[in-house]
Amino acid sequence: MVDPRPGKGYKLAGGHKKDQAMFSEYIQAALARAVYEPIEDGEHCATVPGLRGVIAVGGTVEECRTNLIEVLEGWIALRLRLGMAIPPIGGKTIEVSAEPEAVV
Repeated sequence: MVDPRPGKGYKLAGGHKKDQAMFSEYIQAALARAVYEPIEDGEHCATVPGLRGVIAVGGTVEECRTNLIEVLEGWIALRLRLGMAIPPIGGKTIEVSAEPEAVV
């Protein structure tokens, strides 16, 4: 996938054919490390240790998990767009590249 800004792009570690799977595996690794805590009014809060700024809230644990997936997707997309490193989690990585890469 290529960032629309000139000179910016990213690649997922593991090669082009497995990019989609690697992205999904990274999110699954993050979900496996998520910490869910009850908060006021019966809601739940989820964070992922090591992933600064990743936090989700939901009325149930399952809703919180669903929201966490969306938060993770947005967090990863923003970091890629800004050229920021994405910390490895559970042996899964997404590498930021300074060179654009075409998707065929």
